[in-house]
Amino acid sequence: MTGAQDAGSTMPRPLPSGRLPRAVRRVPAFVAIAAAAFALPIVAAAGQQPADGYGDAPIALPGGTSLAAVAPAGLLTFDGAQLRCTPAGQPSVTLLTFTAFRFGSFLLPVGSTHALLGVTGLTGGDAIWLVPVQGPAPTQPLAALAFNYDAALLDAQRALVSARTGGFAAPDYELWVLDLVTGATQRVASIAGASGPVTIGASGDVYYATGFAGFPTPPGTCSLLRLPRALVDATIVGQGLLGLGHAQVVRSGLDAAGDLAFDDDGDLLFVDWFNNRISEISD
Repeated sequence: MTGAQDAGSTMPRPLPSGRLPRAVRRVPAFVAIAAAAFALPIVAAAGQQPADGYGDAPIALPGGTSLAAVAPAGLLTFDGAQLRCTPAGQPSVTLLTFTAFRFGSFLLPVGSTHALLGVTGLTGGDAIWLVPVQGPAPTQPLAALAFNYDAALLDAQRALVSARTGGFAAPDYELWVLDLVTGATQRVASIAGASGPVTIGASGDVYYATGFAGFPTPPGTCSLLRLPRALVDATIVGQGLLGLGHAQVVRSGLDAAGDLAFDDDGDLLFVDWFNNRISEISD
């Protein structure tokens, strides 16, 4: 499954960008998260618990699934046309349907009542949808962010979204704060490269893995960065813009990081799609 590279991509799949479906970065890779065998450095994971939204045993997915996440309401899946929820032991319920195919960027449970779905299209349709797991489907997306790639919850009312809104030729990726109530967006960071995964640590710090802005991706070009939460919050309030100089380098020289998740031991696990493995950075 190859192609060109997506403007917001850090890994190959069959897009005009060449990035694999995000499901490769989420559930199929992370369902065995507690048994991660490759570590930088290697750390035994026997006593660790999987991150919220992930399981410690394989979960069967419907054919064609490109995104999946475990939520309080059940298993959430997206196949490019329909977002579904499958409660334990019950039939699937369709939450949202698109009339045209959309590539899934991310699928993030928001509490016990909603799911945040990011999608992109070949000819537009890039949007972020806040979808209730019960009740009528929304008629309009929450926000439009071109080439959205990943998201993490800052708090109950805000998400942090990585995107490359300038498109294929843009030199930088961006981090945007998305208000889950109003849909308002605010750019808070701009750093050279293609979009990559983002997650929030236990202390509230923002962790981000850089992506190479080209194709094919050379080895050793990925770095894991940390933005202190106090700095992020101050930037949001002050309407400022963070850059590479504000970030702390946690680890450099990685081949790839397609998705990020912390376990309950404070270790950061990431999908190294370049080497087809899950790796761990110990706290």
